[in-house]
Amino acid sequence: MSEIPEFVEHTSSVNAPHFESAHEEVRGVTAREALLQRLIGWMYESLDAQEIARHSLEEVARFLDVDRAVFARIVEEEDLVEPVHVFHKSGVPPAQPWYRLSDYAPLVEAVRRVGVLALSDVETHPLARPMLTQYRALNVRSVLYAPIFREDRLQAVLWFTMVNRTRTWSAEEIELVRAVSYQVGLALRHAELYQQARHLEARYRSIFENAVVGIYQSTPQGRILAANPALARMLGYDSVEELLQVDIERDLYVDVSERRKNMEILHRTGRLDGVEFELRRRDGGRVFVQEYARAVTDPEGNVLYYEGLLIDVTERHRLQRQLLYAQRLESVGTLAAGIAHNFNNLLTVILGYASLLLAQLRPEDPARQPLQAIEEAARRAAELTSQLLLFSRPSTAQPVLVNVNEVVERLARLLRGSFDTSIHIRTELAPNLRAVCMNPAHLEQALMNLCVNARDAMSEGGQLTLRTKNVTLSPDHPYVRAGEVLAGDYVGIWVSDTGVGIASEKISRIFDPFFTMKEVGKGTGLGLAVVYGIVKNAGGFLDVESRPGQGTTFALYLPVASEALTLEVSEGPSRARPLILLVDDEPAVRRVATLILTRHGYDVLLASDGVEALETYRERRGEIALVILDVTMPRMGGFMCYERLVEMDPEVKIVLCSGYSLEDLKARFPKHPHVQFVQKPYRIEGLLQAVRSLLNEPPRPVQ
Repeated sequence: MSEIPEFVEHTSSVNAPHFESAHEEVRGVTAREALLQRLIGWMYESLDAQEIARHSLEEVARFLDVDRAVFARIVEEEDLVEPVHVFHKSGVPPAQPWYRLSDYAPLVEAVRRVGVLALSDVETHPLARPMLTQYRALNVRSVLYAPIFREDRLQAVLWFTMVNRTRTWSAEEIELVRAVSYQVGLALRHAELYQQARHLEARYRSIFENAVVGIYQSTPQGRILAANPALARMLGYDSVEELLQVDIERDLYVDVSERRKNMEILHRTGRLDGVEFELRRRDGGRVFVQEYARAVTDPEGNVLYYEGLLIDVTERHRLQRQLLYAQRLESVGTLAAGIAHNFNNLLTVILGYASLLLAQLRPEDPARQPLQAIEEAARRAAELTSQLLLFSRPSTAQPVLVNVNEVVERLARLLRGSFDTSIHIRTELAPNLRAVCMNPAHLEQALMNLCVNARDAMSEGGQLTLRTKNVTLSPDHPYVRAGEVLAGDYVGIWVSDTGVGIASEKISRIFDPFFTMKEVGKGTGLGLAVVYGIVKNAGGFLDVESRPGQGTTFALYLPVASEALTLEVSEGPSRARPLILLVDDEPAVRRVATLILTRHGYDVLLASDGVEALETYRERRGEIALVILDVTMPRMGGFMCYERLVEMDPEVKIVLCSGYSLEDLKARFPKHPHVQFVQKPYRIEGLLQAVRSLLNEPPRPVQ
């Protein structure tokens, strides 16, 4: 029994250091693993690159008990090592603000090769010899480098430094730093991707929320899963949440067959590309939309949902209808003018012979009454043809300045004396109303036609309101964008009644000649057609708004007379409208210039290039007073066309136009008394001044 204590004592004395060493090793491994796990968990919770780099650096620096630690980014293209985060103990100076990468080339290559580089003593390590001066300046004796790569490019480096003392870095410490640097690299990449995703999400969320077109996702069953505010506004809903409650087929589609046709296309092709149809707004109104959509499917091809966008094309549809309508009226007007001219010749014969026969009959002659009926019918037919001509062609009478308020007041006094007292007539006239330039008798006739229609729509009485106001049309106005009128100042005249109104399906036809909603024998169907012709010939346009049972409002917009035109109208002699040949290859330019010229008293012929211009001038040389000629055109440019025109007619008057300045064209610009230059874009007064100065030239003496 006495041997046992000896054995125990001997064993304890021999194995205790080994036991302590193993215990310390286990504790070290556990601590390193705990640190690594803690850092990894924190990194992927943070998703902030700056915090990941700073926090990881400080945690490892404290764990290793180093004097200084640095996280530096590397920019190889700039030969730069830039410390971003620095940890140092009290009394230890921080790192330099930047380093040149090339100064540490041997270390960089070693780090690329081995991953983590440990220098126990920079004074003796061969790789440190080229950098000894830098190390000594910072009192560095021992350093541990750990690279951070991104796609095989050195992105950053961690280094841990001992100051004024050497240190042998253990394999466990090296492995810890290697693992931390690898995880930091992954976490930084993950944080970068997360920030990119957040940025993209914010950007596309902004696009989604602020888009001017409607964007949506919907189920195959017809429920909206997501929508942007623009779609809610387009369809008249106060919020996206309200819109999400609707049934697409039941609540939105005006024509259910359109929905079914669209679904069939989506099922068959997986896409909708610019399909147009009508949707119902929440307030019962309608909106034309253009849809682009696609089916989103799973790997087996089953439709998960649809996504797409809707563009409001209501205004475009309205303008297209208006353009087609204007073209139709123009065709009808041309036909009506020809018919009226020939019909007037026939009426002249009828009225002439009727008058001759009546002059030969005694008062009591029984044939007198039938002849008077023939004469009266012929006179009424003449009045109709007169209205047809007024509708179908511009007036050749010289326009004058018209005070619209005076015309309206004079008309209101006349109507109060002739309309039934059950119709109350009210005027709302804007002070300082601008003048317009047109035939005043035509304006009176247009307003009278509208007022008579208003009276007929209020058989039980009501209120007729005549209102005026100065109006400015911006370049964004639909009629301006469509090229129907020019932007600028207008006088607006509104004629409103509280009558029976006009059904929506009939509004598109009310300006058609001979279309009437009155009983047979009570209307010719020319009243509104004449109004349309008068307003269009004056350079203006019409709008109409009507609700059955509530009344109708006609709005007339007439261009304000310019100062230059005021002088011309008030001082210039009466003359026929000069004919101008306008030559330009751009349809939009031709349209704008035509609007300017026709509004200011000129008739216009059009040509799209120099070849066409020469042909037109050759055919109508005796009628054309002046040529407006673009310098740059296909087939034949303006300068060559000018030379040919002068050969054809040495007295031809020409306005040359170009986007280039006169200084740029000086070398080629002709020195001729009958030539003016106008730079594009046209200024109205500049173009008119050039035209007037040429047309008002005194004739040259015959040589």
